[in-house]
Amino acid sequence: MTLVTLVNPWMKLPVEAPYVLPEDDAILRGLAHRNDLALHLLPVPFHGDPRQAPVVLLGLNPSYRVQADHDENDDADFLEQHRLTLAFESRVPFFNLDPVFADNGAYRYWHQRLAALIARFGIDRIGKSVASVQWFPYRSPTFTRLPRLLPSQSYGFSLVREAIQRGATIVLLRSRKLWLEAVPELARMPYIELNAPRNMSVSPGNMPPGAFETLCQRLTPS
Repeated sequence: MTLVTLVNPWMKLPVEAPYVLPEDDAILRGLAHRNDLALHLLPVPFHGDPRQAPVVLLGLNPSYRVQADHDENDDADFLEQHRLTLAFESRVPFFNLDPVFADNGAYRYWHQRLAALIARFGIDRIGKSVASVQWFPYRSPTFTRLPRLLPSQSYGFSLVREAIQRGATIVLLRSRKLWLEAVPELARMPYIELNAPRNMSVSPGNMPPGAFETLCQRLTPS
């Protein structure tokens, strides 16, 4: 099957808040849920480079923490790298694992959840070899499913389809039902699902037997 590569819509993100794509906002403005979204922070449709990473994690949505207002909007370098990662140009592909941001809450969040992989391979390799895609790209304190998909979500779904086609190892962190609806191709491939999705720790104890070692084989240099 030949896939159509979509144009990256995040290149058109406004340079000032509210950080929402015009085509998404056209839908969100008619919904009360727009007021729940943290549009004063840059969205997080993906981490790393899902176009190339051998391991791709599938999440639900980026959560909003009040601490992020300070961690992110007050750090010019973090903002620059976040903006660059939306174009796959940040100095560390999974930019939240850039050691420069070790004091940042986002760094601590992902370092904790990928700690088992980092201990095995080192943070440099994981920062280059693991990517994630969020089902919904905008941040909010809690997740509420909208009555319809946003245009930008199609790009994230296309990244996952491309990852499946090139044989990436897919790890389903959360929301299997939503992902199977969005990308039915997942049902025809052996993805890895976490035992405790709310934990989201990519570790041996949170995966089916043997799954963590299978994952590690994809990250082991040939």
